[in-house]
Amino acid sequence: MYKIICNSPFFKGLSVDETKKCLSEVEHFNRTFRKNSLVTPRGNDCNSLLFVISGCVRCEMTDYTGKKIEIEKIRSPRLIAPAFLFGKNNRFPVDVICTEKTDILFIPKNSLLILMQKSAIVLKNYLDTISSKTQFLAQRLRFISFKSIKQKLAHYILHFAGKDKTKIMLPRNQTQLSEFFGVSRPSLARVFIQMKNEGLIEYKGRNVTILEKDMLVEILKD
Repeated sequence: MYKIICNSPFFKGLSVDETKKCLSEVEHFNRTFRKNSLVTPRGNDCNSLLFVISGCVRCEMTDYTGKKIEIEKIRSPRLIAPAFLFGKNNRFPVDVICTEKTDILFIPKNSLLILMQKSAIVLKNYLDTISSKTQFLAQRLRFISFKSIKQKLAHYILHFAGKDKTKIMLPRNQTQLSEFFGVSRPSLARVFIQMKNEGLIEYKGRNVTILEKDMLVEILKD
């Protein structure tokens, strides 16, 4: 376990022995969850730092119509909702569900405070982690603000293409992408076909070739 977590952003800069020593001095415990198990529901008190040691969890929200929207997937070795451990409304903002058998390390809030007091490296890593998470959520909020599926897809493709790439492999297939967008798979498939017919992209499976990047950018301005 220690070899895994010392390679995470949270314990970056500490050796395996240093990581083991840090954790030996504070309260912590592990739990194993089966595939599709609910780790914690949205609204639960966030009193411990949750660390995915192995496996993967999906963080999702449900809107007022009952439609589920995937916010992100978190794989080992990463933290779950680290920015919600402190503050007045320290509750989990999403449902956390295992997509496979998953081991999670729980570090109670008081233990985390002790770790940060003992190690400036851990303190800096925690601040870096929650800052990065805030930046991610800001980008995700901008993405969700796009009204049409076409805008969402254009933004998603451009995000992975960056400034220079014209050929990319999307990290999600169309079924996974429709869940991520919070739309039906047939609706997403129609947008893929539409963008291909308009000469904006070519695609085969998850492989996408951008033909008209400027026109994809224009879609976001609508």
